[in-house]
Amino acid sequence: GNHERDWPGSGSFYTGKDSGGECGVLAQTMFYVPAENREKF
Repeated sequence: GNHERDWPGSGSFYTGKDSGGECGVLAQTMFYVPAENREKF
């Protein structure tokens, strides 16, 4: 439950930063890796 709720929130966050450019890419990668690892666990 919490994981699913975190996903949309994080997505909005990194999407907003994406406008910055490189910063957005970095945030996206950092968020994506931990998210996938968490799902596996």
